[in-house]
Amino acid sequence: MLMALYIALVITLACSNRQAQSQQPTERRMVYVQPEALPPDYDWQFRSVTFTDIVWVGYRFNERGELQYANAKQLPRLMKNKPQKQYLLLSLKNIPSGTILLTDPTAGEHSRKSAAAVLSQYPEISGVQFDFEHLPPRLSSNYTAYIQRMRNFIHRSIELQVAVFPPVDFPEHLKDFHDLPALLQASDGLVVMLYDRHRPGSKPGCVTPLGWLQQNLAELQKLPRGKLWLGVPLYGYKFSTPKTTAISRSAFYRNYTSYRWPAASGKNTSPRYTPYKYEDGCLVQELSDGSKLYYPAEELYETYATAYKKYGFAGLAFWRAGWER
Repeated sequence: MLMALYIALVITLACSNRQAQSQQPTERRMVYVQPEALPPDYDWQFRSVTFTDIVWVGYRFNERGELQYANAKQLPRLMKNKPQKQYLLLSLKNIPSGTILLTDPTAGEHSRKSAAAVLSQYPEISGVQFDFEHLPPRLSSNYTAYIQRMRNFIHRSIELQVAVFPPVDFPEHLKDFHDLPALLQASDGLVVMLYDRHRPGSKPGCVTPLGWLQQNLAELQKLPRGKLWLGVPLYGYKFSTPKTTAISRSAFYRNYTSYRWPAASGKNTSPRYTPYKYEDGCLVQELSDGSKLYYPAEELYETYATAYKKYGFAGLAFWRAGWER
């Protein structure tokens, strides 16, 4: 009798495991969400594919190592009953705060306790991402040590990832702060921000040029690809004088009567449309005031998807929810 019960239990557990495995997504797609900017009817899909992971944006460390977020009260409501895996993005209030966290042991310790305390408030959270940017390269080893100490402090059930700049053809004073191989060892994975090759302060161009993306993908293949997420832009830029601003898909197409994803190349010269051209992964409009608008073309997203599947990267990470509308 006991043997029969044991066999039945084993079969039940095996069936449960197989069912759980079959329900796990075969493809991982992460989306960053700024809660106060989330469209009210957001459907958690992009190009008919459902996002599998959510990263909630808003918490920032101050110079004392305290995590602050003015809109934290709405997070529990937004997190509730989500089928996606959920993360918190932890960034910096400003550059001086980051310098202090990486050089002052007391502030560093306080930040670890603050992170653990915030995580304890949200049982839905299964991971964190650290996004420290624009700090000097001389603090690169400090950052790696900081992430290692944070990894040792936070409970192992919480996944710890780090957002990093791309390794190829990106300003050295920015990217050299991120030691990709060292951070890979110290963390559970990296999200490579493969965008902003052209950005405010640069000459006009595609946010993620196709050729530039392929160069970075070739370099990233030299690292453990199963721990690397590929950052994907859901936004473009309007380059104008005196200010360059990020734009959504609808802002790019506001002069169009159709919102279909257009072909990757060629021009639509119908009089109902403002003509556009294709340039290295983006569609481009030139306005009468001299402004130039760039927004990712379908070919760019197809390149990401193909590389992810072909080379076995961990997933795709989209910045950020709402810009694709």
